[in-house]
Amino acid sequence: MRVLFLQQRSYFDSIGVLYSQVEAEFCCTFSINIEKYLMSFDLVASCIDHDNDARYLMNLANNLNIPTVFFMDGVYDISNSSNNPHLKNINITLFHPFYYTNIFVVGTKFGEYLSDKHDIKYYNYLPKRACLDIRKNVSPPKKVLITTAVTPYFSTQEKQVLIHWFKSIVSILNGRKISYCFRIFDMDLYKCISDSKSENLINIPLTEIVSNVSCVICTPSTVIHSLTTYKINNLCINYRNESLLYDTDIVCCLYKDLSDSITQLTSSESVIEHNIPTTNIDLNSYDFTLDNISPYKGNKSFFRIYFSYTSVLRIIYNSLPISYRKNIKNFLSVTRIPFFNR
Repeated sequence: MRVLFLQQRSYFDSIGVLYSQVEAEFCCTFSINIEKYLMSFDLVASCIDHDNDARYLMNLANNLNIPTVFFMDGVYDISNSSNNPHLKNINITLFHPFYYTNIFVVGTKFGEYLSDKHDIKYYNYLPKRACLDIRKNVSPPKKVLITTAVTPYFSTQEKQVLIHWFKSIVSILNGRKISYCFRIFDMDLYKCISDSKSENLINIPLTEIVSNVSCVICTPSTVIHSLTTYKINNLCINYRNESLLYDTDIVCCLYKDLSDSITQLTSSESVIEHNIPTTNIDLNSYDFTLDNISPYKGNKSFFRIYFSYTSVLRIIYNSLPISYRKNIKNFLSVTRIPFFNR
């Protein structure tokens, strides 16, 4: 099988893609005849939906009746798909339009949601980057991890609401003498809800922390889906009160139910599922062939030159030291320059 992966190999490695018996090409940056080039592949794959160049190639592959597949690297969050400032800046809503004939989804709920709207094949899986290496053999002391999605809010108003929720969570846990720790990467948020005795374990892998706490409180995120998959007690703070298209344990949508939800969370024991293998995707094990072949209306002999500056910039960006990448990302988030995506 000859496969064109539209992003760098590292992206697909983190998802769990295997390349045995696959002739793989990565990052289409330039072609003097893009249609002829695409027709030399059996499959075109992408893992970044907000990449306009990748969207263009996926759409072109569909027109050429070449099977396409998209790999989600995390759960689909309704608010993120339309309210994320970066997506607004580049004028993109995730999966609108929808360009894929096959998709690996994180949670069957989202797969069913998509299949009701599009003629697709979906495969439920847990990306390698979302897998946990749980080594818990004995019950840990009662301790709660409080964490969030990487981007837990999209406006000042949402931030204030979230601060209100988290302050109440801390107050309830303190009142019940239940110990807790944080793993919050948004330092402004952390400063608003913590005190001098708080610990923020942002430099420790999630797997290690989860192995030493009894339960987790988190905002909507892939973390919630992973914890639920491993049957680790968790409480999702669904402060936006929106539909969650992935697996959850306990969900609190209303502030008035917060105390009862924490009681439910801390009064039960996790029956942890250890036997979940790390994700390894053998592309040859799937049938990506198209069910419906549409006649191509273009001109395959026409020389259509293609160049992707975002692909080139992404390659350069990912080759830089982490400190440089962080500075560039911070600069772009402030200036809102649509440089490249992820």
